[in-house]
Amino acid sequence: MVMSTSGGRPRPVPGFDRLQVWPGGPRLTSWTPDGRSVLCLAASTSGGPVWEWFSVPLDGGEPVELMAGQTLRRAGFDVVSPAAVFGNRALFWGSFTRPHVFDVPMSTDTWRVNGPPRQLTFGTGRFDPTSVSNSGVAAIERPVKSIDFYAIPLDKATGHASAATRRLTKEGLGAPLFDAGGEPDLLYVVMWENRDSGLIAKALRLRLDTGEASPLGPIEVDREGSWTVSRDGRLLAHSRPERKAYAISITDLTAPTTEARVLCHDCGLAQAFSPDGRSLFYQPEASSTQASHPKTSIHVLDVTSGSHRPWIQDQVDSLGVKGLTGSKGEWVVVSATTPGPRGNATRTFLVPWRDDPVPRADWIEVVGENLKFSPASHLVYFFDGPRLMTMRFDPKTKQMGAPYQVRLVPGSQPVLKPDDDWVVRGPGIVFSPTDIKGSVWLLKMAKDQPR
Repeated sequence: MVMSTSGGRPRPVPGFDRLQVWPGGPRLTSWTPDGRSVLCLAASTSGGPVWEWFSVPLDGGEPVELMAGQTLRRAGFDVVSPAAVFGNRALFWGSFTRPHVFDVPMSTDTWRVNGPPRQLTFGTGRFDPTSVSNSGVAAIERPVKSIDFYAIPLDKATGHASAATRRLTKEGLGAPLFDAGGEPDLLYVVMWENRDSGLIAKALRLRLDTGEASPLGPIEVDREGSWTVSRDGRLLAHSRPERKAYAISITDLTAPTTEARVLCHDCGLAQAFSPDGRSLFYQPEASSTQASHPKTSIHVLDVTSGSHRPWIQDQVDSLGVKGLTGSKGEWVVVSATTPGPRGNATRTFLVPWRDDPVPRADWIEVVGENLKFSPASHLVYFFDGPRLMTMRFDPKTKQMGAPYQVRLVPGSQPVLKPDDDWVVRGPGIVFSPTDIKGSVWLLKMAKDQPR
């Protein structure tokens, strides 16, 4: 919607209703210098599931594709969005793979892109364009993000903290937390390092008793894929985009040379290993194209032979495996997402692991949001407002006990908050309070068109 600076009611711009939002893309918009149109990112309307820039006229005219997507994809960019326009040049951030400020020339008649992009900032770190003044001075933000890991040791019997919170790392790893499975006593992370050549990724294993980090192996990590580690820490499954689906490869981390063995091509997205490490849960319908969201089921893939078979599926819900829980990882944590007119609704289930397909009647629903399951016990953690809670699953009665608040050691710092990144591992909770600082730089823009 737009609104006059002199007041009045905001009014919608009809052209935006004719565009399809690009999933996961930045939601930035920028004015054209003449104030007649707004530039934005959306899904292309000219065929193919690709992203594109559009000029949306304020007078209600049809949105116009600016051909930026084709030009910038050819130049090696991920999904990017116009951040500001000065004269006949649009500034944009090059995304995580190229974290600098770039500009691209445009025709002032049609606002179509008519030339190659040019890099404006250099050096290490990330630079974000925010705005350009009428005199051609661009404001560039340089955020500095420091991420360190902290651990809350937990008592497996009670679920309460068994010791004070302690710091695991001191380097500001810059590695966001996610649950890749693996040995319950370890944490697996990907550390991203910004360089002029792009974003470099290294996979690490982190000991939770000492905080010692070691390389997982010379493994190429793809931001658009996924990876998971077997419960014994021996095998790693990696999904890489291939055509419109994924190829799955297996790496033996205990072998003298960690060479990946392709298990299947164009077959689906790996989710997690079975408790015995002999099978791999995967979604055969998963698409590597962001604009496509098919309904998914869970199949199992034999990591030796490559044979596969259905395991759990539903006529309505899309299913995904979130990990393993239980003293031996004998229960599979499954998400079931139901589409609806007001958005999707997701529920969580515990499904007992066995080789044969498991009917829906044997799934056990666990009510709650943002549930975190222990990979080494029957405890599940969640937040009720600011309070950290836990409850215990009884595998004999197949019921959840009453939730209760987790007792922390008084004076422990920092305090885990609901919006922190956190996971539950065997020894306890690992979390990363994010500390973001930064500075603003001013860049004088030239008036002539870049060549």
